[in-house]
Amino acid sequence: MLLPVILLLIISSFTGEICAVKKKRHDHLQQVLQSHEQESDMAMVSSANADFAFDLYKEIANHSSSNIFFSPLSISTALAMLSLGTRSATREQLLHGLHFNNMTEERTAKMNRGYKQLLQALMAERNELQLSTGNSLHIQKGNWKEPFDPTVTREAFFNVDKTTKVKVQMMFQNDWFSEISDFHLSSNVIKLPYVGNASMIAILPAEGKLEDVEQNLSREKFEEWLQRLGHRRRRFFLSFPKLSLSVSCELKNILKEMGVRDLFTDDADLFGISTNTSLKVSQVTHKAVLDIDEKSTEAAASTGIKITPMSLPPSITFNKPFLLIIYEENRNNILFLGRIKDPSKKSSP
Repeated sequence: MLLPVILLLIISSFTGEICAVKKKRHDHLQQVLQSHEQESDMAMVSSANADFAFDLYKEIANHSSSNIFFSPLSISTALAMLSLGTRSATREQLLHGLHFNNMTEERTAKMNRGYKQLLQALMAERNELQLSTGNSLHIQKGNWKEPFDPTVTREAFFNVDKTTKVKVQMMFQNDWFSEISDFHLSSNVIKLPYVGNASMIAILPAEGKLEDVEQNLSREKFEEWLQRLGHRRRRFFLSFPKLSLSVSCELKNILKEMGVRDLFTDDADLFGISTNTSLKVSQVTHKAVLDIDEKSTEAAASTGIKITPMSLPPSITFNKPFLLIIYEENRNNILFLGRIKDPSKKSSP
């Protein structure tokens, strides 16, 4: 009887190992499927956020002649949360304004998951950008991967327009940058990476071409720039102004022009928030702060030797109005978008 018992034990052990392998494979498959679903949810939100960002920028630019700086993600997150308490046409207008269309119950759940997962991912990543989910945000002072040398920063002129010049503190750097020329928009585009997983691209239009660039901003153009920037690096002598801006804006009329109308009128349906039928949104305000200087968190911890070529490299000088886009690189999600017309102005209404 000893042999059957041994065989039984061997078969039982083998069967247990097979079950364990199957369970491990099943768990791995579930993790892969869950990860794929999460990426799909976040991609949906990131794509809509980019479309919303450039639409909102164009509307703000049509009403502003000064500096612009805002976080489309912060604004869209707040409005998406508000949409949970709206119904009927109010809800449809709000989601359409955020570039979420044909929103079934399943797609709405996907959108909600996407925002939650995207914000969790941004908080988990060790970015040098401090992002809050409210309507006020702050970006830490320019923690560049390649810092500017503060000893060579000096006063220079910035050409606000053909007749107006202001004095700014201009930073300088001689290094390798990802840079392209967009000949269709008569602009130079340069990438300045932050420590962590975020970067800024700065767009410098030729004189008189700023409005052309603004009107052609789109998610497709942004993705084109990123794709081209990934394949081209050159040495440049870069001149870039120090920035310290605080920009506030009232978005009620802007959103109404983007089709979000009922939310601000007596037709507003906010029954998911209150049974008070006279409830409506009175204002939507947003504030964003930007501080950029020479400093980097890596400056004190790293030592490098840079060889200056005998021939001078080409130069790019940001001494006239330009645009900037700050984004996280995993999903190219736009965190901040702005226009610098006058760096000497510390705040804009």
